[in-house]
Amino acid sequence: MAKHLWTMGINKAKDGETTIIWIRPHYDPNVNADLKANLPGPARWNGDKQWWQFPLHWDTCTGTRTIANKYGADIRMTVDLIQWATVEKARQATIPDVNSMKAVDLPRVRAEAPAIWTLMTEGDPSKGYPARPYQTVGAAFAARNRSCLIADDPGLGKTVQTIAAVVEAGITGPILVVAPKVAAEITWPKELKRWLPNDVVYTLGSHLNAHERAALVKEVYSLRNRNERVWLLTSPYYVRCRAEVDNYGNIKKPKKIQPVNGAVMELFDIKWSTIVVDESHQTLAGGSPGVGKSKWSAQRFGLGALDVAPDGLRIALSGTPFRGKECYLWGQLNWLRPDLFRGYWKWCEKHFNVTKDGFGCWDIGRMIDEAGMYKEAANVMIRRTKREVASDLPAKMYAGWPLYPAKYEWDEDLQENLQVSEAGPIAVWLDMDPRQAKAYQQMVDNAAADLEGGVLLVNGILAEMTRLRQFAGSYGRLMDGRFVPSLPSNKFNWLAEWLDERGIAKKLEQTTPKIVVASQFSQMIDVIAEGLTDFGVKSFKFTGATSAASRVAIEDDWQNNPDSDVRVLLLTTTAGGVSLTLDVADDLVLLDETYNPDDQLQVEDRIHRLSRIHQVTIWKLLSLNTIEEGIYRNNMATEMSIRGILDGQRGVDFAKVFAGQSMS
Repeated sequence: MAKHLWTMGINKAKDGETTIIWIRPHYDPNVNADLKANLPGPARWNGDKQWWQFPLHWDTCTGTRTIANKYGADIRMTVDLIQWATVEKARQATIPDVNSMKAVDLPRVRAEAPAIWTLMTEGDPSKGYPARPYQTVGAAFAARNRSCLIADDPGLGKTVQTIAAVVEAGITGPILVVAPKVAAEITWPKELKRWLPNDVVYTLGSHLNAHERAALVKEVYSLRNRNERVWLLTSPYYVRCRAEVDNYGNIKKPKKIQPVNGAVMELFDIKWSTIVVDESHQTLAGGSPGVGKSKWSAQRFGLGALDVAPDGLRIALSGTPFRGKECYLWGQLNWLRPDLFRGYWKWCEKHFNVTKDGFGCWDIGRMIDEAGMYKEAANVMIRRTKREVASDLPAKMYAGWPLYPAKYEWDEDLQENLQVSEAGPIAVWLDMDPRQAKAYQQMVDNAAADLEGGVLLVNGILAEMTRLRQFAGSYGRLMDGRFVPSLPSNKFNWLAEWLDERGIAKKLEQTTPKIVVASQFSQMIDVIAEGLTDFGVKSFKFTGATSAASRVAIEDDWQNNPDSDVRVLLLTTTAGGVSLTLDVADDLVLLDETYNPDDQLQVEDRIHRLSRIHQVTIWKLLSLNTIEEGIYRNNMATEMSIRGILDGQRGVDFAKVFAGQSMS
């Protein structure tokens, strides 16, 4: 029996701008289904030409070959497609192995940004900063792959790799960086000035009124044809919108965009040469807006509605890309490669135990295909851990004792096992102050009564849980349903005594250690600050209310002033989790446990960074017989699952190092 003959070629789509690959297979419903399901999309049937149209992409060629082999078909390619594929195959060969730790040549970076090349390949001996050749791999992968999620551990230099990737890719014209407000206003301008001092850099933020913001975007657009890079830095607030989506959850064209609050609509009129999304787990994470429950934020809609030039770069940055839940990765993968990651629920059904109730709602359960999920993500994701790239940097040490010490066979050696045994998770477990415990129990009793009486709905339950977590940290009172903390607090008592032991409440010397203290509740930070002042300890505060100028001044004093009379920095996990380097500290005290362990990891890695080789100790202060016990157990299991995907599938072991402390 003769083989079927398929033909393939390149053509322009109906819009006259987009180049596509067309495929004319033999008629077979199964063939059509395979093409639509397994090739980059969206697939389009051209009835006039009697062929399928797919995006011009290397995966279209290789995928078609695989499907043709499955059905015993030969393929005849047109000359122009053969020429394109030959060039593209050579380019694909230049994409480095993401697991390599050997330096990859970056000729444009060497020529245009030699300081970056020197830093990556030689380090900075004057500051004790060794070479980090893995950063050249990250930059080359992002530049040559064109779409990339740089998911390195926090503190491994994602920003400098991104800047190098833009240079190496030969990008000119308008470049948009969407980052948390502080990063957009402080970190990115500082890094660009350091590495690319001759580039044009603008910041779009609250310092401009609405008219000025629109005018600034138009000015950036006016510079598009210059042979230079023009950077526009902004926060997600200004790209928020709503838009119509297709059945796959992708924004329909022509785009019908509805701005949300202060969105700058002119941003959507530009074809950006590069779009960078920093802390992408915050803005891109989520499920599908098209099927089942909508899980897209206005920020995610806005980022999806922005246009990138056909040869431009899409780069997402996140040290914690799952944001505490494995399925949240899809939102980032979909933004990077909407042609490959098209249907959220089909993707979920492939990798998770998905169920559907009688009301049309979907539920995503246990993961069933970790290896397959990682293999798919590896097409666009590069991930390295500190353990891999910096064996000279000691692992973080988690101090404390097991929840149930009587069940624990004590060992003075470090405990390197994350599994939750019968002894329970390790932390600094504290009994509550009597007044605090009485108030906590009253809250439990009230919540139980309301729940039994059917008074509490979902939002009410979450509010009660939040108040229980707050009472687990300190005494307080409720005012109009809002918790107002005050002393006494078992955690403040422990902290004050612990600081006193380290000499921070006494005469300070240059050798007196610096300590970072974090809580998810800004009111708790305020109470701790007041208590420390009464105790004779000065402190800095980083919360959402801290201005950009104050953040710069505080960080500078903290990092560069050994004679400072402030040895304690108080911060909230949201305000202090991004765009800070606080590595002169050796200890971090966490006053509470967040629902999302990634939020705490971000804070931990403000201290545990490659820029300083030192031992970092994490002290988690948790109250016995409270909601904090359950949250911590759940977080440990979640973290193990997520690290199993990110690192376990790459053959990298994940373990926490525990240090037993005196329980007296």
